Amino acid sequence: MASNHTKLLIALAGGLLAGCGGSLSPTSLGLPALDLSGFDQGPVIAAAPTEVYARIASGAMNCWFGAEGVLKTTHIFHADAASPTAGGAASIVIHERDPKQANPRGSRAFLISITGDSGIATIVGTQAPRFPDDKGAAMRADVLAWANGATSCELQKFAPPPPPVAVVPEAAVKSKKKKLAKTP
Repeated sequence: MASNHTKLLIALAGGLLAGCGGSLSPTSLGLPALDLSGFDQGPVIAAAPTEVYARIASGAMNCWFGAEGVLKTTHIFHADAASPTAGGAASIVIHERDPKQANPRGSRAFLISITGDSGIATIVGTQAPRFPDDKGAAMRADVLAWANGATSCELQKFAPPPPPVAVVPEAAVKSKKKKLAKTP
């Protein structure tokens, strides 16, 4: 259920958008429908939806799916975005990877809704149906930081520790050096 704060933000954004030619949403722009009833809505961001989308997508690809990304082997990034001339609304879905399917996109694990007007305000909503609360909260923190132009990689805290480095006893190193020295 939406809090009074969230309802106020949605009403404020709706009012801003209505004054600019009508409400823009992913579905009104032909993007896949997301049920926004379970979304945690962030604050209104004073930037175009296209810019906010680019920030979030770049952050996710660098942090979550980059070389050291926690999700790169287990999940798939998928996004749909309207052109800036059509308002720039977007949806980003992080799917669980399902190698048993021809298209490995499995269940929707994390959803991001980016709605607004092309130049006035943007609202970012998130939903984490397939992540534990602590990981979902870290992902929400990352998304809101990226949406506001900041850097963040809170999800990286959940990366497994690196494997232990094998320590070679000094005697084995000396023995190997002796064998190499005797080889003609």
